Amino acid sequence: MFCGSSSCAISLLPSRGRLVQRRASSDQEDEGPTFAQIDPDSEGGVGGTSEEVFGPAAVALIGFQQDEVDTFRQAMTDMEADFVKIVSCGRRQLEGSLQEALEGPAPLYEQPPLGVRRAVILSGMYSAEVLEVIGAYKDTGLTPPVWAAAVPANYTRRLADLVDDIYGDHQRMVLKEREDLQAVLLRQQDGQPAP
Repeated sequence: MFCGSSSCAISLLPSRGRLVQRRASSDQEDEGPTFAQIDPDSEGGVGGTSEEVFGPAAVALIGFQQDEVDTFRQAMTDMEADFVKIVSCGRRQLEGSLQEALEGPAPLYEQPPLGVRRAVILSGMYSAEVLEVIGAYKDTGLTPPVWAAAVPANYTRRLADLVDDIYGDHQRMVLKEREDLQAVLLRQQDGQPAP
């Protein structure tokens, strides 16, 4: 999980597990992201962003083809989560806010605009539920997306801008993971214990 000032991306990097990123508060110097494990026993919002789960029980799928949406919907049904609203986001949803996409009526499927990157934004779920949905998705064999969670800081943002920010956060997270792994490997080569 990678919760920045305006987005909350979820990391699925196998070497480090699922992580939460928090940025420095406005009165602190921003030295980049810090990470913490997602707590599957958490009673609040994902990444500690709210005291209770945030938003409606919904999933926004961005950049998915119709058959992929159907496959995801079946996975949710199989895990008895068919009450979770699935929103396949087309051009109209991308131009509106995340809140409008999640709270409005579920649209009929619309082919995603060319060049829209694949993302899944989860809403109204505890951390353990987020992990279950991610696991069920992985079991489908669908192409991996970038994962994110609806949080108060991103809820009213334009969805297309939010997806761009999530990808930027994801790229920074992947770069940090690579740097951390390289540092561990260098320490091991020098005979030093890993941190």
